[in-house]
Amino acid sequence: MNETKQTAQKNNTVLFAVIGGVVIAFVLIFGTLWMGQSASRSTEEAVHSVSDFYLQELAGRREQVVATNLNNNIKNMYTALEIMDETDLSDIVHLQSWQARMKRLYELEKFAFVDTHGLIHTSRGTQNNIDAYHFDYKTISGPEISIKDLESEDKKVVIAIPLKDISFKGPTFVACFMEIDMDVLLEGVSIQTDVNATTFCNLYYEDGTSLTGVVLGGLSSDRGLMGALSQAEFTNGGSLEQIQEDFRQGRQGVISFIYNGTSENMYYVPVSGTNWMLTYLIRESMIGDQINTISHGIITRSLIQTLITAAVLAAVFAVIISQNRRTGRLLLEKETADAENRVKQEEMRERLKLQDQLLEQERQNDTMRTLHDMLRSGPWYMDFDEQGSMVSVTWTDTFRKMVGYHSVEDFPDRLESWSELLHPDDREQVLKEFNETIRDYSGKKVYDVAYRLKTRDRGWRWFHAVGQPT
Repeated sequence: MNETKQTAQKNNTVLFAVIGGVVIAFVLIFGTLWMGQSASRSTEEAVHSVSDFYLQELAGRREQVVATNLNNNIKNMYTALEIMDETDLSDIVHLQSWQARMKRLYELEKFAFVDTHGLIHTSRGTQNNIDAYHFDYKTISGPEISIKDLESEDKKVVIAIPLKDISFKGPTFVACFMEIDMDVLLEGVSIQTDVNATTFCNLYYEDGTSLTGVVLGGLSSDRGLMGALSQAEFTNGGSLEQIQEDFRQGRQGVISFIYNGTSENMYYVPVSGTNWMLTYLIRESMIGDQINTISHGIITRSLIQTLITAAVLAAVFAVIISQNRRTGRLLLEKETADAENRVKQEEMRERLKLQDQLLEQERQNDTMRTLHDMLRSGPWYMDFDEQGSMVSVTWTDTFRKMVGYHSVEDFPDRLESWSELLHPDDREQVLKEFNETIRDYSGKKVYDVAYRLKTRDRGWRWFHAVGQPT
């Protein structure tokens, strides 16, 4: 029973060790994967937050550069007009010469005047295509910036300002404008892709037409931003309608979307004094991929380390289980040997007990024989049964005469008759002490009893019996 219980306990210990090892390995591996995924998600959120801040900062600075560039051109126009003198307005030759100098000085396509009839006066002559320009020369009251040939590849920036009735041999000039090639205007503004192809800066008209001819950093072949975004999947609650409305109203904002499987973040801000929108696009997926590559490397290394740790734990548990089983086998062998020894010892004890019983029986037989020999040598002798109980007493004539009896008829040898002569108060004690003394085979008990015996002619007389079996 104990062996079965101990075996069950050992099996439970092994089972618990195996389960514990599996749980520890699972916790290590699952914890590593969970921590890696959590770190990856946190990294993506951090990248998104940093991207938003980065975009806002870059777009704001780039918008300031564009707006400053436009304002500088407006200042240049006013400066040029301030240095114009009467000689420059004296005739058409001097006027066109002055216009040519301003064009070279400010790298302009045109430096022109518009008269009250809408006729355009340039350094090369007059034009009557005022409708090609998007400012109203009749009502202009301050600097206006517009785009000419918006749908073509050769876009021109037109900056117009009103004039205070400058007369020139008949016609009166009411407006002045400069025409600048878009590429020339944007020189130094760095409307270009970064070296890692992760960020893109661009200028769009309010309807989404690209002023640089590039849409979404070159990812889209559409001529306009809105057409490209109609094929995008918006995230974080953004929509095409939202960005269209923001562009029309000249509101800044940020929008996230997936285009051709690439995650993008785009921040847009209106360019002061224009109906343009400057955008900054960051290819968040490329940054995320780079970070994820690092994160995956860290996770992979951590997982390998975890697997090695789990393998070491498994080896340790295997050694523990092996040692436990070996210890169990040794304990079982020891218990088996102990059980065999106990059986042998029990057999030996049984044999010794049997020998002791035989020796005791033999000793008892010797004692009985000694008692018989001894009791037969006195004034009486007795017979006992196999249990050592006295069955008869034979009195000698000497003792019979001592108590006044002279024949067997008067003092019979039967125990029952003889015991009837004992005083009733002493009879039980006398017989009890006598039998106990007889049964004490050690020979150490002393029979020492005083009793009253009824004599024939003198009544009750005291007798004192002392004896010891030898």
